[in-house]
Amino acid sequence: MAVIEIKNLSKHFDKVKAVNGVDLAIPEGELLVILGPSGCGKTTLMRMIAGLEKPTSGVISIGGLDVTELPPRARPIAMVFQSYALYPHMTVFNNIAFPLKAHGKFSKTDIKEKVKWAASILDIEKLLERKPRQLSGGERQRVALGRALVKEPKVLLLDEPLSNLDAKLRASARDSLQRFQRRLGITTIFVTHDQIEALGMGDRIVVMSQGKVMQVGTPQDVYHNSANTFVASFLGSPGMNFIQRDNYLFGFRPEQFVPQEIADRKDDLQLFSFAVTRVEYLGAEQQIYGVVEGSSDEKKVIASLSSETNVRLETGKTYTFAVPQQQLRFFDHETGLRIEPQPL
Repeated sequence: MAVIEIKNLSKHFDKVKAVNGVDLAIPEGELLVILGPSGCGKTTLMRMIAGLEKPTSGVISIGGLDVTELPPRARPIAMVFQSYALYPHMTVFNNIAFPLKAHGKFSKTDIKEKVKWAASILDIEKLLERKPRQLSGGERQRVALGRALVKEPKVLLLDEPLSNLDAKLRASARDSLQRFQRRLGITTIFVTHDQIEALGMGDRIVVMSQGKVMQVGTPQDVYHNSANTFVASFLGSPGMNFIQRDNYLFGFRPEQFVPQEIADRKDDLQLFSFAVTRVEYLGAEQQIYGVVEGSSDEKKVIASLSSETNVRLETGKTYTFAVPQQQLRFFDHETGLRIEPQPL
């Protein structure tokens, strides 16, 4: 295990600032998720930690050692890529053993023991004699993880390792990844554009946009106490609703926006006149699209309700909806930054 410290890290490609002044401190054993849309700089940041990209400026240290100028092989890290990069002509055993054989300092007995250790952790002992073409996507992912683990790294870097799996398999793979990371206590950085992966797996989440860190916090903190409108709108499916009032915005999550008759009476409620324009049934939930009347921009908003709710909403009709006052979030209209509550 190792502490990772990143200070004022930047990477410029000509005039493009792919990563722009990032500061992070990652404690031992943490599973940190770097989240953001395509082009936000998350993969470039990971590649600099891995030594695959040279920073334009800044410092990276792992376990107290400055690794900024060190090549990847000299860093106590292992990395799993999106493609897995398995050798198709090799068995699972030889794929996992490859970095140990390439190192040249391990005996056959040591290699065998390390491969079996990694395979037992990932529950792939019965697959060691198979070739990659005989494996499912989830099994290939575990082989790639096994190849990383046998190096006994202090830091594990995962670059969108679940993106090639179907939705059902991704859910079980998330669980497996989280369990083995907890078991081994390896400091882990997980890069993804998928907010469900981020919210479901991370001890903390780093939200990035345009090369900069927008917010760092627990999944609960970045979701419920977003630092700015970018984080608030990026997290959530759909994201936070925003309504303009003079020089500020106030926002609320779709699941907090409910018909008045089913709102918790113990809450201090803010009421809205909501004209429904469309109702979308999505199985376990329904999304209600409409317009909040009386706002300065007649803002379109979305409500997310359980499909089992007894309230029936019809397109073209207007209803009274409510949001608990304590769930309202306020943002500066110009900067997008979170501000103190304002009068409505």
